[in-house]
Amino acid sequence: MLPVGRGEEKGCFGAMASGETHLGDREAAEGQSLSSDTYLPKLLEGLQNLRSQNALCDVVLEAEGASFPAHKAILAVGSGYCKMRFAREAASQATPLKLAPPVTARGLQGVLSFLYSNRLELTLQTVEEVFRAAEALLVREVMCLAFRFLEGALDRHTCLPILCLAQRLGPEELRLKVQRWVGKHCGHLLKDPVQLKELDRATLCEILDGGDTRGLSELQLFQAAICWLDHNGSRQEDAAQVLGYIRFPFIPLPDLQRFVQETPVMRTVPACRRYLREALDYHGQPYAQPLLQSEGARVRHRNERLMVLGGRSADNAICGDVWAADQHCHSWTAIGKLSGPLYNHCVAVLHDFVFVMGGQESFDPTGQEPSKKGLP
Repeated sequence: MLPVGRGEEKGCFGAMASGETHLGDREAAEGQSLSSDTYLPKLLEGLQNLRSQNALCDVVLEAEGASFPAHKAILAVGSGYCKMRFAREAASQATPLKLAPPVTARGLQGVLSFLYSNRLELTLQTVEEVFRAAEALLVREVMCLAFRFLEGALDRHTCLPILCLAQRLGPEELRLKVQRWVGKHCGHLLKDPVQLKELDRATLCEILDGGDTRGLSELQLFQAAICWLDHNGSRQEDAAQVLGYIRFPFIPLPDLQRFVQETPVMRTVPACRRYLREALDYHGQPYAQPLLQSEGARVRHRNERLMVLGGRSADNAICGDVWAADQHCHSWTAIGKLSGPLYNHCVAVLHDFVFVMGGQESFDPTGQEPSKKGLP
């Protein structure tokens, strides 16, 4: 039996005395299951010291030519692969366990450090290497911690690298979560040329199709798509697919003629020429627009807002302004004009179009000057 120093003896029994914990006769007779708060950290520290000192090691792992001495018992507990491998080997065998790419020395070192210390050090630069090593060794705790790390590191600056990692590593749940995050915060991505050019085609198409692009005009979305296409000559073959998600009819006619029509790809790619022609036809038939509905003319975001169209002011002036309130009706923004001043009219909303019917074009307190116009 090893002698116990006086200081340790006092510390153990002193803690019991200070806590005023006493066992009743019944509890003392039945016994208790006790655990130490210090033993587990001490055990891990001791195992780590043994490995760092190459003491009692009975197996060597190799990756990229680097060797890592370790203990079979520790590896068998933490790694399903090592457990199966060692069970097939004779007890006397001590052949090195060589791990082929994509396992790297840095990744293997990270996994071994976790097995011996319960601590995993990760960065965006090392997480894939550590995950690949954990995947090869079937250390599921490290794989789960790697996914947790990626989820926690998600922000506007890291979302694209993490999306690429999630697409390569999985699982599907993480990939979908990152994609939703990118779609929700895609506004700054489309405004940043550096990040925009790093997008892959599928992600860009998902953003243009269903991302939260509020705050960006359709012309800005078109310009972002052209910026992405022009970054690499090989991307030009994706022009028809990428630009197919642009709502060209919602680009004002002057901008269509000045910016869109003069873009080379809109003249050289047949599908893009068709997009432009359909948009010009849409603007050329304003009163037929409710009948010219297509996927390209679908409203992106439906936000209910209170609108005021025309009306009469306090001094009996008739106006044709169109105003829209913010979400809480705290402020108003002028968004356009009717074809002329009007009041005492009727308004209806049908299939995302506002129809104005009847009313008076000039002030008449008797209401005897009705308008026969219908304004979509």
